[in-house]
Amino acid sequence: MTNELARRLEQAEAAAAFSWCTAIETPPRTTFQVKASRHGKATVLISRDLLLGSSFSRVLGFGEENVAELPVLIDLFAKERSPLRIDLNPYCATPGILKELSAFKMRPIRHQSILYGPCGAPDISELPTKQRSKVRLIGAADAQAWARVWRESYAQMLGVSPAALVDLSLATAALHKTPNWNLYLATIDSEPAAVSTLYIHDGIGFLGQSGTLPQFRGQGCHASMLRQRLSDAFQNNCLLMSSVADLGSIAQHNLERAELRIGYTRAYWVRFP
Repeated sequence: MTNELARRLEQAEAAAAFSWCTAIETPPRTTFQVKASRHGKATVLISRDLLLGSSFSRVLGFGEENVAELPVLIDLFAKERSPLRIDLNPYCATPGILKELSAFKMRPIRHQSILYGPCGAPDISELPTKQRSKVRLIGAADAQAWARVWRESYAQMLGVSPAALVDLSLATAALHKTPNWNLYLATIDSEPAAVSTLYIHDGIGFLGQSGTLPQFRGQGCHASMLRQRLSDAFQNNCLLMSSVADLGSIAQHNLERAELRIGYTRAYWVRFP
């Protein structure tokens, strides 16, 4: 892993997040109070909705050039009544940055693995999967089913009612019409079971938005979607694929079985009052 590659992987994730935020705030879908902006190489996402905080209230790509902007960022997030979180790439974590983050009462509270690997890895065809699991790229006809699976699986992760995610799930499903996005639906015996996305940026296929309904877990959906997305990334001239998973999670292990390896581990830095 090099500084340049670490930055590229980070920018692929940031581009996907920026595109997602921009798409769901496109009229008439303007109910999520999400704001996305770029500050040099840093991508700033803010939402007043605490339910969306983990995805939409954070800073990606923070580097030495952004240190002087810390007071501005703190004020910006405070005005939007949103907690400031910086996802810090360790390859950018200079002593100066760490000193300034600490001075502004920011502390690391959680860690994630950023994984990557070459497209078209030889062992992709050997990924374990079950015959009953089928995967397809969605269009308009599948958008409602995709949205339902997305909100029901994410509602359980977030500990909320699926009803709270109806609008967001429909807006997210509409990404299938947005350039560089591929959305996938996995079925078991023709029943919608799992969803995922592939976002293509600068020769990198970013794998995200994976969710499986509880009754279909352990039946090969995740492996089937991984196989399809890695193949499609290769077909779209991507040289690398990348994804993010909680450190030591099942999702991380599944990605490692697909020949992705940990590039680096990053920390969430959050400002405490």
